[in-house]
Amino acid sequence: MSSSNRETGKPLKLLVKRPLRSPSFARKLLAELEIPKRFSPEDILYLTPNKRRARSAMFEILSLYNGSAFRTPECFTLQTYAESLVNMESRKGLVDELDRRFILLKLLRGSKSKWFKEEHLGLLSTLYSELCRHHPEGWEKISSLATQEIFDLDTEKRLQEAVGLLEIYEKHLKDEALLDHERVLSEAESLIKKDRHKLLITEGYFEPWESEKKFLRELVKNIPEILVIIPDDAIAAEAEVFYTAQGLLAREGYSDSAPPKSNWNRYRSREDEVVAIARKICSLSLKGVRPEEINVVFPNLGAYRSLVERVFRRYNLNPRISMKPKLDSFPSARVVLDILLTVENKFRRRDIVALLLSPCFTKIPSSVKIWLDELSKDEGVIAGESSWIQWFLKEPPHKLKKHPQGAQIISDIKRFISGFIKRLEVFKRAMTADAFSARILETLEWLGWNAPHEIKRGLKDVFLKLSRIAELAQERELSPRFIRESLDTLMRRELDSGDEEEKTDAIRVMPLVESRWLETRYLFVGGLVEGEFPPYPKRDILLPERLKKPLSIPSSEHAFTNAEFELKRLENMASEAFFLSAPALEADRPLLTSFLLVERDETPHLEDPNLYSIQEELLFNPRGKYEKKQGVIFEDADSLNMLEERFGKNYPFRVTLLETYRACPYRYYLSSVLGFQASQEPSEEPEARFLGTVVHRVLEKLMRLLPASSAMEEKFLELLTAELDNLNINPFVKLWIEDWVRSRMDWFISEEEVRIDKGWMLDPEWLEKDLTLYFEDKGYTLKGRVDRVDWRDSSARVIDYKTGKEKGFKGKLERGESLQLPLYCQMIRLSAKANVSSFALYDFNESRVEEIADPEAFIRKAMQVASECISDIRRGLFSVPEKKPEACYFCEYSEMCS
Repeated sequence: MSSSNRETGKPLKLLVKRPLRSPSFARKLLAELEIPKRFSPEDILYLTPNKRRARSAMFEILSLYNGSAFRTPECFTLQTYAESLVNMESRKGLVDELDRRFILLKLLRGSKSKWFKEEHLGLLSTLYSELCRHHPEGWEKISSLATQEIFDLDTEKRLQEAVGLLEIYEKHLKDEALLDHERVLSEAESLIKKDRHKLLITEGYFEPWESEKKFLRELVKNIPEILVIIPDDAIAAEAEVFYTAQGLLAREGYSDSAPPKSNWNRYRSREDEVVAIARKICSLSLKGVRPEEINVVFPNLGAYRSLVERVFRRYNLNPRISMKPKLDSFPSARVVLDILLTVENKFRRRDIVALLLSPCFTKIPSSVKIWLDELSKDEGVIAGESSWIQWFLKEPPHKLKKHPQGAQIISDIKRFISGFIKRLEVFKRAMTADAFSARILETLEWLGWNAPHEIKRGLKDVFLKLSRIAELAQERELSPRFIRESLDTLMRRELDSGDEEEKTDAIRVMPLVESRWLETRYLFVGGLVEGEFPPYPKRDILLPERLKKPLSIPSSEHAFTNAEFELKRLENMASEAFFLSAPALEADRPLLTSFLLVERDETPHLEDPNLYSIQEELLFNPRGKYEKKQGVIFEDADSLNMLEERFGKNYPFRVTLLETYRACPYRYYLSSVLGFQASQEPSEEPEARFLGTVVHRVLEKLMRLLPASSAMEEKFLELLTAELDNLNINPFVKLWIEDWVRSRMDWFISEEEVRIDKGWMLDPEWLEKDLTLYFEDKGYTLKGRVDRVDWRDSSARVIDYKTGKEKGFKGKLERGESLQLPLYCQMIRLSAKANVSSFALYDFNESRVEEIADPEAFIRKAMQVASECISDIRRGLFSVPEKKPEACYFCEYSEMCS
């Protein structure tokens, strides 16, 4: 197709089919249609299937103008475009899916529902979405259809009650001047006439929903010229019928080039599959293929991540895995976007509460935080801007009025919130990038933004890049939405990927959901297992499958059809070759491959061009494989004598290793008798053990200084920063640890203040103190290190710090599974002649202290268990427990154990 065979005298009303493999198709099409000559960028409205595509579409259009554009085109998804129309004209508060669940919960509590409880909120919310999308005009025919199609009386009544609840929900929204985001399209229909765009470009990949059809019809009527791009696939046939009915002339697109070569294989296990992918990538590298030309995709990347990291590094490949820490893991950076989102959502109570309760702000009055905390427990957490501000400032609840200092608290709240809203309202209007940077930094300073130096410096760099984007787009002023979305993209790039984005020797590994609009030479898609690709549709207990068809609601058949289209699209992403794979077994459990691959030919072996050394051959095909054992029990006299001699009365049994023996004697045998050690696998995330080591070191240094409670936080963070600076670790891991500690500082300081109030004193000699004691009556020696002992006169309180998850602490004490604290108590009691009145677990992970006030029974139990364990060790009993303990799931010796 060329521009010469378009009748230029007539308005453009065109439908074009897009080949499945078509890099830069839209850009070439728009150039041939001479769009830059006929339209300015601001005349164009581009509607895309998702937000990521909307951003790339904007730059595709701008590139056609060769730097001569002074404005930018409007690029949205259908939903976000409708929301922008409603936000400009409507004073209604917009309700998203989470808001909807809050309101439904409130309605459920106020109703006498026979069928529905809190756990059914998701079902009700999904039903509402389906009905709004496919039956926007009303739900009257559901009752009669249910009677015809459903033969189970209970199912019919359950559906009717659900529809009744949703009708009450809609009435509630109307009364409160709220609008559900699923009704945005209907609300925006009447506002389309105010649209001044001259060209509509839309990419229609599937048949529009009924609500979308009505909205699109109005768009086609209002906008003079329209171009629709649909995929050249059977799945788009119904979409083609709809758009053709709007008076569009259908034309063929560019001819598709030959599809890439493809094959698929099955392997014995997930590890064998990843090894095969790695070896194939190595063979491509030998042929001159660059790493950035290769992409690896998994539907369930979570199950493959550790394997990919371990296997790829074995082959000297550098994987760049997309599942990096998200922007949400850096709350001090996230609050900048939260401020803009709060303004965009018209100051919803939920957003204000979350924002002002953030630990990243230090200048918010305590009275405001207390009131907001109460507000967060209230039910109606949604309202529009005007009604929410009026309620918040003029009608505080009666319980606050009755407070002794109620008048002062109300005055503080009004003064602070008025100033807060006034500062945020500035971000409603368009402004230059420099003005925005100054305003947001001023607001953050006013709130007392507490962020690491790296984040503050990084944010200023992001603002400079935002200014550069504005210059390139030749936009003098930027809209609030454009600023927020651009900042979101820039901050995710800066914080999530860091320097790794610039590495050219990295193989990109990503989950399936991130692979849209991917262009690559070689594509590997692994893990195509039934239930993962495509995922099984969840059973709908409200709308049975036989009822969905007469209601024109997508059923499970649609889900599988869409998955087949996804597979076709994947196959056509690669320009050279496409590799599919699936595991056959996982832990001796058969895995069924995706039913979409059943009809394909399996090629069981790939040609491997690599040459391997003798050491590598032995590694891949060992001549004498280790035989897994079910434990070891010594019965011969020589072995028993050797054990008795080694583990005699002078041998110091570590208390922590006795806990290991208590959980699994065979693990103790491998680690403490034979001395086997598992090699550490490389990781870019802080392990619980590493985090615990850092926190223990900092706490020891802090407590030796005996700081006052007022200076404790500052000193703690100073020591933490110094400790982390001495370690050669990933900077984002460093930020993660700092944020993790900061969020627990208030709790820790309050616990220390309680300790001081109760008269417990610190003794630097009893911090991280090594204990060794021979129990003469028992005939053995115990050894350990106690984290901390507090003293009050001659009474002692033994403390252990925990940074990992610790569940059922008291139950473990009763069963004799947790030995450390009780045994330390007995050792301190005998060696220091002290009265141990209690012991406590400082759980930093959950921010709580679990204290045992009367430890006597637990001390006796621990001594009994320790004696039994030591006796069994000397008798050579190292069996595997009959019942698989929890530790087995993470045991580093699982390869040696049956």
